[in-house]
Amino acid sequence: MTPLIPLTAKVHVITERIVQGLTFILLVTILLCLQGCGRQKPMDAIWSTDPVKVDHNGLARNPVWAWQNQTGQPPDPCSFCPCDKEDGQSWNSAANCTDALPEASSSTLCFGHWNWLPVEYEGTVTWAGHSNSVYDDDDYYLYIKRNDQALETACSRDGVELEFDSDDRRLLG
Repeated sequence: MTPLIPLTAKVHVITERIVQGLTFILLVTILLCLQGCGRQKPMDAIWSTDPVKVDHNGLARNPVWAWQNQTGQPPDPCSFCPCDKEDGQSWNSAANCTDALPEASSSTLCFGHWNWLPVEYEGTVTWAGHSNSVYDDDDYYLYIKRNDQALETACSRDGVELEFDSDDRRLLG
């Protein structure tokens, strides 16, 4: 009767791996459907040409803008999207902007930036600065740059900007 315990453990491991595999296939299928089977809009983030399309969390890995995929050039968002509108629904409902629902991040004094969606993005990180805590949002911000300019826009100078709240300094080390 002793051999039943190792056999049961092996069956459990195999069953767990099958469930993980099926979950991964379902997630990739859902992501592909969400990406759209129809015409992509210029500011849709789409799969990159990387051999591995998603990371271990199911996030898109190094995606590119549809416009860049079609033309080879980073897009100018204001050519397609209502840059005078600071709500994601206006961008989403624009005929030729994006199917995503971006979230605006603004201060009381001026418009800040758009948050699109979580992704895995690999590149070279450089320091950009720390915003003022008196009249700004007190964030640390950095640039991440890739040779293929994935997710950059025509306005990007030093790569894609990322930031985090200065109260989250634990991220620094």
